[in-house]
Amino acid sequence: MRSNRVRQVRCTIKADSLHAEVTTLPAGRAVVVDGFLFQEVDPEGCTWHVEDDKASSAGMRKLVISLEKRKQMRWLVLTRADTPV
Repeated sequence: MRSNRVRQVRCTIKADSLHAEVTTLPAGRAVVVDGFLFQEVDPEGCTWHVEDDKASSAGMRKLVISLEKRKQMRWLVLTRADTPV
C-alpha cells in the first residue's frame, strides 16, 4: 500500500527529462521541476522518495530525487533552461 506522502507526488524520470509535481502545494507552485536534463540519465538507476525534514520544527517533508548519470561528468545545471552555476 502506498502512503499518502507518495500519492501527493507525481515524478516522471526519463533519459532526457524530469518532471516532479507535489499536488499539495499551492496552484502555480505544484510543479517543482519540469524540463529537459542537462545530460542523459539512466532512468532505471534513478529513484525518488519523500522524507521528513529533520531541520523543520513544523513537520515539513522534502522530496528527494536521485539521478544516475549516463556519463560521469560534472553538470553545470540540472535542466537546459537553468542558469549555469
